[in-house]
Amino acid sequence: MRYNNELQILRAYAIIAVLLGHMSIMLPDFLMHGYSAVSLFFVLSGYLAAVNFQYKYDGKEVKNYLIVKNEFISKVFRLVPSMWIWILIYFFIGSYINFLGGSYGDTARWFVEIKHVLTGTYNYYLAGLPIGGLIGQYWSLFVEIHFYILFTMLFIFLKKRSQRIILSSAIIFLTTFLFRPLTEAGLIRYCTHTQLDALFAGVVLGLTVHGKKE
Repeated sequence: MRYNNELQILRAYAIIAVLLGHMSIMLPDFLMHGYSAVSLFFVLSGYLAAVNFQYKYDGKEVKNYLIVKNEFISKVFRLVPSMWIWILIYFFIGSYINFLGGSYGDTARWFVEIKHVLTGTYNYYLAGLPIGGLIGQYWSLFVEIHFYILFTMLFIFLKKRSQRIILSSAIIFLTTFLFRPLTEAGLIRYCTHTQLDALFAGVVLGLTVHGKKE
């Protein structure tokens, strides 16, 4: 399926806005709303995931295990290599800062963070820290991986568009009005760092705009 160029431009803007929002420099207010850009990126990701899944599999004879295999492999080869490139960049930056006498985390901290990267729990580990993680800018990778696993399984077992919309809406409702408000203040970022409300809002949008009528 051909991607919509305008949506890709919006995704690029969201990524740049988040990066700029983390920099310690003076920027105009309209560039500093990093959280809004994060939500925009995830809504677009959910939207494209729903549209692509329908285009590739709905109405076609594809076995469920092949769908899981195809989606998992495609996401791994798209996301994981860039993750390790960023980890290497962070490592060399940190080593250079330490060489100059600064502090960017000791060796033990690096090993703890890498452990959570390898186990796929980094976004939850980062959410529980009183300070940012060393590799923290890349926490959204794990949000996307967890979402794609959940999303793929749901779409495999729910074939009707109405079922998918109802369940996706229920996930949005539970995340926004139940899980997040009822989570203790010190743990609230665990809910924030799943971004299921933004992702499934995009899914509902994709199903509504491009879903086949039943």
